[in-house]
Amino acid sequence: MLRRKTEESTEPYTAVYLTYSFDMDMDEMRRNHPHAKYLGTTILCGYRLAFRGQVDHYALATIEQSVDNSVPVVLWHIPASYEAALDRDCKPLYRKISINVIFQEKSIPCIAYSIYESYQYGMPSIEYFKLLLGRYVSFKFCVRPLVQGYRESMQAHLKNEKIRLGEG
Repeated sequence: MLRRKTEESTEPYTAVYLTYSFDMDMDEMRRNHPHAKYLGTTILCGYRLAFRGQVDHYALATIEQSVDNSVPVVLWHIPASYEAALDRDCKPLYRKISINVIFQEKSIPCIAYSIYESYQYGMPSIEYFKLLLGRYVSFKFCVRPLVQGYRESMQAHLKNEKIRLGEG
Protein backbone atom coordinates (compact mmCIF):
# COMPACT_ATOMS: atom_id res chain seq x y z
CA MET A 1 0.00 0.00 0.00
CA LEU A 2 1.38 3.40 -0.94
CA ARG A 3 1.22 6.10 1.68
CA ARG A 4 1.08 9.73 0.81
CA LYS A 5 3.98 11.62 2.34
CA THR A 6 2.77 14.59 4.35
CA GLU A 7 4.70 17.81 4.34
CA GLU A 8 6.32 18.93 7.54
CA SER A 9 4.39 21.63 9.31
CA THR A 10 6.02 25.03 9.39
CA GLU A 11 3.62 26.05 12.13
CA PRO A 12 5.18 25.98 15.61
CA TYR A 13 4.05 23.37 18.09
CA THR A 14 2.36 25.20 20.93
CA ALA A 15 0.85 22.57 23.21
CA VAL A 16 1.06 19.03 24.47
CA TYR A 17 -2.38 17.46 24.06
CA LEU A 18 -3.27 14.78 26.58
CA THR A 19 -5.90 12.32 25.38
CA TYR A 20 -7.58 9.43 27.15
CA SER A 21 -10.20 8.40 24.60
CA PHE A 22 -10.87 8.82 20.89
CA ASP A 23 -7.62 10.58 19.92
CA MET A 24 -5.45 7.78 21.31
CA ASP A 25 -5.61 6.06 17.90
CA MET A 26 -2.35 6.58 15.99
CA ASP A 27 -3.74 5.99 12.49
CA GLU A 28 -6.78 8.19 13.11
CA MET A 29 -4.62 11.06 14.36
CA ARG A 30 -2.18 10.73 11.46
CA ARG A 31 -5.06 10.76 9.00
CA ASN A 32 -7.03 13.64 10.56
CA HIS A 33 -4.16 15.68 12.02
CA PRO A 34 -0.99 14.80 10.10
CA HIS A 35 1.08 17.48 11.81
CA ALA A 36 0.41 16.22 15.34
CA LYS A 37 3.55 14.55 16.70
CA TYR A 38 3.21 11.48 18.89
CA LEU A 39 5.22 11.92 22.10
CA GLY A 40 4.35 8.77 24.01
CA THR A 41 2.22 7.43 26.84
CA THR A 42 2.14 8.07 30.55
CA ILE A 43 -0.11 7.71 33.56
CA LEU A 44 -2.23 10.65 34.72
CA CYS A 45 -2.26 10.37 38.50
CA GLY A 46 -5.00 11.90 40.62
CA TYR A 47 -7.71 11.44 37.98
CA ARG A 48 -10.24 8.78 37.09
CA LEU A 49 -12.05 7.91 33.90
CA ALA A 50 -15.82 8.42 33.87
CA PHE A 51 -18.64 8.57 31.34
CA ARG A 52 -20.95 11.58 31.12
CA GLY A 53 -23.43 12.91 28.64
CA GLN A 54 -26.94 14.09 27.98
CA VAL A 55 -29.79 12.02 29.40
CA ASP A 56 -31.16 11.01 26.00
CA HIS A 57 -27.76 10.20 24.42
CA TYR A 58 -24.94 7.78 25.09
CA ALA A 59 -22.23 9.03 27.40
CA LEU A 60 -18.65 9.81 26.39
CA ALA A 61 -15.38 9.38 28.26
CA THR A 62 -14.10 12.14 30.50
CA ILE A 63 -11.54 12.56 33.25
CA GLU A 64 -12.28 13.77 36.76
CA GLN A 65 -10.05 14.54 39.70
CA SER A 66 -9.82 11.60 42.09
CA VAL A 67 -6.91 11.35 44.53
CA ASP A 68 -6.62 7.56 44.60
CA ASN A 69 -6.99 6.85 40.89
CA SER A 70 -5.01 7.12 37.67
CA VAL A 71 -5.70 6.97 33.94
CA PRO A 72 -3.37 5.91 31.10
CA VAL A 73 -3.04 8.66 28.50
CA VAL A 74 -1.40 9.43 25.17
CA LEU A 75 0.51 12.67 24.59
CA TRP A 76 0.64 14.55 21.27
CA HIS A 77 2.56 17.71 20.43
CA ILE A 78 0.16 19.85 18.43
CA PRO A 79 0.32 23.13 16.48
CA ALA A 80 -1.83 26.14 17.38
CA SER A 81 -4.25 25.50 14.50
CA TYR A 82 -5.11 22.05 15.85
CA GLU A 83 -5.50 23.41 19.39
CA ALA A 84 -7.90 26.06 18.03
CA ALA A 85 -9.85 23.33 16.19
CA LEU A 86 -10.12 21.30 19.40
CA ASP A 87 -11.29 24.36 21.32
CA ARG A 88 -13.99 24.94 18.71
CA ASP A 89 -15.06 21.33 18.16
CA CYS A 90 -15.19 20.29 21.83
CA LYS A 91 -17.74 22.95 22.81
CA PRO A 92 -20.28 22.89 24.37
CA LEU A 93 -19.78 19.44 25.94
CA TYR A 94 -16.09 19.67 26.93
CA ARG A 95 -14.07 22.31 28.72
CA LYS A 96 -10.37 22.81 28.22
CA ILE A 97 -8.21 22.13 31.26
CA SER A 98 -4.51 22.43 32.03
CA ILE A 99 -2.81 19.44 33.63
CA ASN A 100 0.79 18.62 34.47
CA VAL A 101 1.92 15.02 33.94
CA ILE A 102 5.18 13.24 34.57
CA PHE A 103 6.66 12.17 31.24
CA GLN A 104 10.20 10.86 30.90
CA GLU A 105 10.89 11.94 34.50
CA LYS A 106 9.87 15.56 33.84
CA SER A 107 6.72 17.49 34.68
CA ILE A 108 5.08 18.46 31.39
CA PRO A 109 2.22 21.00 31.11
CA CYS A 110 -0.59 19.65 28.93
CA ILE A 111 -4.01 20.60 27.70
CA ALA A 112 -6.91 18.18 27.91
CA TYR A 113 -10.66 18.33 27.51
CA SER A 114 -13.07 17.22 30.22
CA ILE A 115 -16.87 17.02 30.09
CA TYR A 116 -18.61 19.64 32.22
CA GLU A 117 -19.85 18.27 35.54
CA SER A 118 -23.36 19.55 34.77
CA TYR A 119 -23.70 16.57 32.39
CA GLN A 120 -24.91 13.41 34.10
CA TYR A 121 -23.13 10.10 34.42
CA GLY A 122 -24.30 7.65 31.83
CA MET A 123 -23.66 4.60 29.72
CA PRO A 124 -21.48 4.65 26.62
CA SER A 125 -22.64 2.80 23.55
CA ILE A 126 -21.26 -0.73 23.16
CA GLU A 127 -19.43 0.40 19.98
CA TYR A 128 -17.78 3.33 21.76
CA PHE A 129 -16.73 1.17 24.72
CA LYS A 130 -15.25 -1.43 22.33
CA LEU A 131 -13.40 1.35 20.49
CA LEU A 132 -11.84 2.56 23.76
CA LEU A 133 -11.05 -1.00 24.81
CA GLY A 134 -9.27 -1.53 21.49
CA ARG A 135 -7.16 1.56 22.06
CA TYR A 136 -6.24 0.39 25.57
CA VAL A 137 -5.24 -3.01 24.21
CA SER A 138 -3.19 -1.50 21.35
CA PHE A 139 -1.11 0.50 23.84
CA LYS A 140 -0.99 -2.45 26.28
CA PHE A 141 -2.68 -0.29 28.94
CA CYS A 142 -4.20 -1.90 31.99
CA VAL A 143 -7.96 -1.91 31.33
CA ARG A 144 -8.88 -1.52 35.03
CA PRO A 145 -9.41 2.30 34.83
CA LEU A 146 -11.68 1.86 31.81
CA VAL A 147 -13.77 -0.91 33.39
CA GLN A 148 -13.88 0.89 36.74
CA GLY A 149 -14.96 4.13 35.04
CA TYR A 150 -17.72 2.26 33.23
CA ARG A 151 -18.93 0.52 36.39
CA GLU A 152 -18.89 3.64 38.59
CA SER A 153 -20.58 5.79 35.94
CA MET A 154 -23.30 3.18 35.49
CA GLN A 155 -23.88 3.00 39.26
CA ALA A 156 -24.17 6.80 39.49
CA HIS A 157 -26.44 6.86 36.42
CA LEU A 158 -28.78 4.23 37.89
CA LYS A 159 -28.89 6.08 41.22
CA ASN A 160 -29.77 9.34 39.42
CA GLU A 161 -32.47 7.57 37.41
CA LYS A 162 -34.06 6.16 40.57
CA ILE A 163 -34.10 9.64 42.09
CA ARG A 164 -35.52 11.11 38.87
CA LEU A 165 -38.26 8.48 38.81
CA GLY A 166 -39.05 8.98 42.51
CA GLU A 167 -37.78 5.56 43.53
CA GLY A 168 -34.76 6.57 45.55
